[in-house]
Amino acid sequence: MREMSENDLWQPFSSLEPMLDAATMERIDLYADQVEVDRLLEMGVITTHEKFSGELGTQLSAKFVRSWRKKTRKTTDSEGNVTSETQGWLRRSRLVAREYNWLDVRDDVYSPSSNSAIVKLLPALALTNGFNNNCVLGTLDIGDAFLQVSQPMPRVVKLGKSDFIILRCLPGQRDASKLWYNHFVETLKSKFDAEVCTEQPCVLKVKTLAAMVLHVDDVLFMGDEEWIKTTFLPELEKEFRLSSTVVSREHGGHFEFLKRCHVVDAGYTCVTVYPEVKHVCAMFDRYSKANGKPPKLVKTPCSPGTPSMDAKLDEPLPQHLAEEFRSLVGIAMYVSQERFDLQFATKTLASSLKQPTYRSWAELGRLVGYMKFSEKFALKMRKLQKGTTFQEAMRNANSQSDLNCVETFSDSDWSGRSTSSAVHVVNGLVVWSTSRSQKCVSLSSTEAEWYAATSGACDGLFLHHVISFLCDGNVKPLVLHTDNSAVRMLSKKLGAGRLRHIRGRLLWLQEKSNGGEIDIKQVSTNYNIADLNTKALNKDRYMCLLFLLGFVCDGEPVGEMEFSRMEAKEM
Repeated sequence: MREMSENDLWQPFSSLEPMLDAATMERIDLYADQVEVDRLLEMGVITTHEKFSGELGTQLSAKFVRSWRKKTRKTTDSEGNVTSETQGWLRRSRLVAREYNWLDVRDDVYSPSSNSAIVKLLPALALTNGFNNNCVLGTLDIGDAFLQVSQPMPRVVKLGKSDFIILRCLPGQRDASKLWYNHFVETLKSKFDAEVCTEQPCVLKVKTLAAMVLHVDDVLFMGDEEWIKTTFLPELEKEFRLSSTVVSREHGGHFEFLKRCHVVDAGYTCVTVYPEVKHVCAMFDRYSKANGKPPKLVKTPCSPGTPSMDAKLDEPLPQHLAEEFRSLVGIAMYVSQERFDLQFATKTLASSLKQPTYRSWAELGRLVGYMKFSEKFALKMRKLQKGTTFQEAMRNANSQSDLNCVETFSDSDWSGRSTSSAVHVVNGLVVWSTSRSQKCVSLSSTEAEWYAATSGACDGLFLHHVISFLCDGNVKPLVLHTDNSAVRMLSKKLGAGRLRHIRGRLLWLQEKSNGGEIDIKQVSTNYNIADLNTKALNKDRYMCLLFLLGFVCDGEPVGEMEFSRMEAKEM
């Protein structure tokens, strides 16, 4: 058998991960494991007993985790000059620690993390000059981040038949994320005098020069192009091994952050965010295999008609289908963080996780069919003026304010445990959406709308606080839009009024409204974009809302024709 080399770890680039036979994969993985051990020894992350003297902590369990990674392979000549660059798939192995909570209960391992609420804030502020004029976007990936942080106490790990001493943190250690966060933030503070947002510690800024969102070792940044290229990146390269992308204002370009591809047009006229397609392909293939036939492609994720009364549909699924149902819904929950149009259907299916039925399996099939139909959908964010409201953006009107504008649209249905839906907008651009089941039974539509407005206001104020931090308070009070006039009237009063069964703590919205922190306005139901995730909608209404949100397919707006028809009826 021939000796393995680095060439064996590379495969040609394709849209999906390479598929090799089991014997070949085993040989490649064993070689990748050895490459990883040699790399860690060379970096000083691990060492042998013979080369170590000192106190040791408890033994640490570890394993190798292998995966295919999209990488650019560089070919160099004898003098080290790059002669060619090609995209490919690299088989990578990484040594990962295994620590279990039930073995050792600890309360010192919390590390701040980013969330879906903030990942579109920086693109929105860059497109509207909300942070500073003519900012650029970019990302940086810090290689082997955890391996640069020393262990609080060196530990022993067994790899095969050999024992090694771990001198630095490994991925998978319960306190590694916290130690890395503290290490990286202290570096940013010492080099650039960076400030940390109190409400979301993964958001940082350097005066008006740059703003950042941290996600472990991935960083999305926005700021002055010259400062980033001449100061920010060169200073970090002295401390860390970086791979970075800076998208220039003149030529545009693209970058990836959290597996989402962001395509920036020249002049920063728009940013289009594309989710990963592989999850949709995996769900479609797995559902088709388990179901015996592929689901029908449809144009809405939920059926707006009356549910079938067939009692057989309410029978529980067999064990193997129930397990597949839970797994597929879990993937849908991940995808729906980026695809706002999937949130209501996914939330509804998640309520059946405990005991899925044939009815919920059929509903999952409809969702999968819609995801396959819409797999090329993306969210387009276009260049607007700072302070633009959603209505102004929709009408292409100029902003009348030089303060950043944060708006929240809320809506609810009324049924048993109602659904609260909210869409959050910054300077006319949609940045976040939620769809949640309310935790109590509403006795009226006004009560359901009040709970939805309160939930949306909480999330909206969080975004408002983050933007206020980034922009030094250069932001108007939060504007909350609702299509229920009773909610708006109740917010101007004191006390429960005729809704006497509402607890006093739920009247918090009155306090915020009367204190000037929130401005509650009424919006026409036709233009309430939060209606998207309250209930099953017909195709025309659904596509119309996708148009308002900014969805595109192959560069063309989704639902433009349906929106035009709605506008014609309005007139």
